[in-house]
Amino acid sequence: ILALAVRASETVSDTIAVRRRTRPMSLPAEMQWRVLPPSQFAGRGVRVSAAVEPAYETGGDVFDYAVNGNRLFVAVLDARGHGLRAATTAAVATSAMRRSRRNGDGLIEIAREMHTSIGALGDEGEFVSTILLELSLDTWEGHWLSAGHLPPLVVTDRVVSLDVHPTLPLGMVVNGESSDPLLQEVALAEDEALVLFSDGIVENASEDDGSAVGEQRFHRVLLDRLAADDGVGHVARSVVEDLLAITGPSLRDDATLLILDRCAAGETR
Repeated sequence: ILALAVRASETVSDTIAVRRRTRPMSLPAEMQWRVLPPSQFAGRGVRVSAAVEPAYETGGDVFDYAVNGNRLFVAVLDARGHGLRAATTAAVATSAMRRSRRNGDGLIEIAREMHTSIGALGDEGEFVSTILLELSLDTWEGHWLSAGHLPPLVVTDRVVSLDVHPTLPLGMVVNGESSDPLLQEVALAEDEALVLFSDGIVENASEDDGSAVGEQRFHRVLLDRLAADDGVGHVARSVVEDLLAITGPSLRDDATLLILDRCAAGETR
């Protein structure tokens, strides 16, 4: 009851946000956090865990999810650049995505709405890479698309990257050609987790030698943390904290991670 009261009060009072912070937040980050959903969710047989870094300066990365009846929608967006312009582009793209989704559109139509809305900003060169994915919570089958974004990962005792159909990010036009994402199928078994992430997760540099974190180190951390998951819903934050131990706190690119997995029937964990 207390947790529900705290969550409900966040939209009508600044007190909780102020007490939670350890230092002032940048304007782009302030904009970003206003459009993000809660970083943990559990219900209807699914768990979602997400994390974004750096928390106080980021602005171009966004995750989103929605449970509508027996349908689960998840997304990760990465706007070009940093700062206020990236935050504005990400906010417009996210709002267009939600508007289209709430109008009952499918993933292709949602992507088109996002592309058109980014173009309406009138800033040449602004674009957003994204993964959009929708699953049935009855069959755990669905579809996904990528627009200039790294493909999702399926994790069991190993990590498998889904094959991706390459296309331009949304909002980008090259020689008169724009993004043309392909709808691809996906199915999630009971012992599998699905992972969406932005390129900052693997491209930020190691504090020791300046090399990129890379896929191998990311996959190793992911496997370790999912194997040790205690079910409290913070696994994405744990993965990001382990990666920050490699990179240090000064990131050259925003890093966003979203993990979803199946719960046993009736379990919310």
